[in-house]
This record gives sequence, C-alpha cells and structure tokens, in this order.
Amino acid sequence: TMPNVSIFGEAKSEKSKLPGLMYENRESPLSLKSNAFSGRVIKMARYLYTSGNKRFGSVYNQILRSGTSISANIAESQFAQSSADFITKLHIALKEANETRMWLNMLKESQSLTFAQHESMSADLDELIAMLVASLNTSKRNQNIVIKSKWKRTVIFRVQW
Repeated sequence: TMPNVSIFGEAKSEKSKLPGLMYENRESPLSLKSNAFSGRVIKMARYLYTSGNKRFGSVYNQILRSGTSISANIAESQFAQSSADFITKLHIALKEANETRMWLNMLKESQSLTFAQHESMSADLDELIAMLVASLNTSKRNQNIVIKSKWKRTVIFRVQW
C-alpha cells in the first residue's frame, strides 16, 4: 500500500512489505520533506507556465528538473548498493538542491516570483538542504573512511553499514 499524504503536508505511512524483500514502507522525514518540496516545485512550474513570461520557459523547465530530482535521488538512495552509493545519491540530491536555489534566485531577480513566493520556497529548500547535510554527515561518520592528511596521519572511522 502507498503512504497516505494529505494536501496539508501531514503524512502517515502504512507498514507493508514488498514481495520477496524485507522492506517496510516507512518514509523517512527526509523523503517526506523532499516529496512535499517536489510537489510544490511542480505547482510553481505549472503556475509560471500559465501566468509567467513565456520567454522564460527554459528556466521553468530547469527548476522543474532540478527541484524534482532532489526527491528522485533521495528515493534512489533508499535501495543503494553500498554505503558509498548511498552517500553518492545524497550528494547528487544536495547538488540538485543547490541548483534549485540558484534558479529560485533567478526567478526572483527576473520578477517571475514575488518576494513572498521566493521566501516560502527558499525556506522549504533550506530545511531540505539542512536535512541532507545532516544525513550526509551521519553517513560519512558511520562509514569506513580513511583520511590521510598532508602530515601523513591516518584517521580511520568504524564501519556501521
């Protein structure tokens, strides 16, 4: 069964197992936040296409792609093949979030978005970025990472994957 998500952002997840897999359908706060943000980006792009300047269509496409790619990469990370793959997917999501921020700023500067619209989208994006950074830091801390400094010291973290 699919998670029940209301229009107002409250999300309830139903436990279910996929056939042959030991996977419970419980979405993480990061997944829920990124999915909600993707929905907002889609609504914003639809609004811009219908009411905005048609000459900025390529910009609308770009923010639609980068803004929805965040949740797609977070979803991919849930079935990562290794801890390194998991971290890579989250890094890609973080890069897409940074690109989305740039497009939001461009839309504000071009007056395609009002100040209030920009601030609302940016606040959600900043929360999402903070969650991604925290997840990446935790994952890196839990992964077996060997760091060599220029002073030839080696630091090894323990593996918890």
